[in-house]
Amino acid sequence: MSASVIKKKRLIRLFLYLGGSLFCGLFAYVYSFFSHGVSSDFMTFSFVLPLIGALTEGALLVFGVRTFSRLADNCFHAGIGTGTVGALLQGIFEIAGTDSPYIVTFPVLLGLFLFTAVLCFGIALCRKENVT
Repeated sequence: MSASVIKKKRLIRLFLYLGGSLFCGLFAYVYSFFSHGVSSDFMTFSFVLPLIGALTEGALLVFGVRTFSRLADNCFHAGIGTGTVGALLQGIFEIAGTDSPYIVTFPVLLGLFLFTAVLCFGIALCRKENVT
């Protein structure tokens, strides 16, 4: 792929992450009206993971890193999405006063996805493949 196509894709992902962060912040704000005074830190700070994704995409865009390996890129985005959904669900469960035994899978998957992304990125750096 040409450099302009890669920059365009990164810019689109940057704005998608910013939009996701804005959505999570607005969702938490609106949800607080219906929570009867109960709050959750998971819900309040659910916008942080998409914001980290946006900052990462922005940094890669500014520093001109073309791409990771495809697997690293996909695992990074899946990890951010999984962590965001997990934070929103945990916040909803805390506000509702209930719990789920399955909620623990979200942080585990987030860690596995991000670990895989960092590992694949490290392998790509060692091989100097697809990274400029």
